[in-house]
Formats: sequence, structure tokens, C-alpha cells
Amino acid sequence: MEHSLHHKIKVERAMAPITTTSATTSNGVIVDTAGHESCEFVVLTGTVAASAAATFTIQESDASNLAGATTVSAEETLGSITLTATSDDGEFRMGSIGKKRYQRISMITTHAASTEIEGAVCILGHPKNAPVAEQSG
Repeated sequence: MEHSLHHKIKVERAMAPITTTSATTSNGVIVDTAGHESCEFVVLTGTVAASAAATFTIQESDASNLAGATTVSAEETLGSITLTATSDDGEFRMGSIGKKRYQRISMITTHAASTEIEGAVCILGHPKNAPVAEQSG
């Protein structure tokens, strides 16, 4: 393979594994996008119960604690993630071209049924300075 992304991306944990059993909002980890021009969230799912439903949004802010966060507009969100019992267990992704430095993914469950998320990662791309430093853990 001649081309590689290895030194052109940075990977950050975006959401720890969770299982919800009620209608709730679960916020992911705040990701600092400094030094990168693109942000893609990848969600890994497990079992989604028959009556469950969950949607994902991306929030952004210029504050490191996400104070005053707003949802990234539909025009600045690439793709969407909505989980239902008919969703395949697997991998889903959505991106942000939001303009604010700090971003996070949030899951909103709307039914009192089990939804299992194995976790999520954020892939930061298009670094302002490449190569990106090696990551270990």
C-alpha cells in the first residue's frame, strides 16, 4: 500500500461504552480539535432493543468545558445517526464542519428500552502541521 493516513490523523476517545435503559441524554468526551481541519465521529453499537430509539448530535463551543455549547447545525453536520431495532449492530459515522474548537457527540434515547453503545472515537484529520505525532494509548 503506497498511501497512508497514519501520520495524517489523530484519534481521540469520544464516548465510553454505555448501556441505557431509560430515556436519557448521554454526553461524550469533549474533543479539542486544535490543529485539525476535520472531525469525524465513529460510533460502535451493540444491541438495540425492539422498542428503543436513539439519535446522535454533535455539540460545539469555543470554551474548553463546552460552556454555552450549541448543536452543530444541519448544514455543518455530515451524515446522521439514528438507531432503532431495525438498525444493524455495527459502525456508524457522522462528521462536523463546525467552526468551534471543542466538539462532542451526544446520544439522546427516547424510549425506556435498552440501547448498547460499545463506544465512539473521533478522528481528527487534515492537520495544519503534518506529520501528526505518534499516539500510544
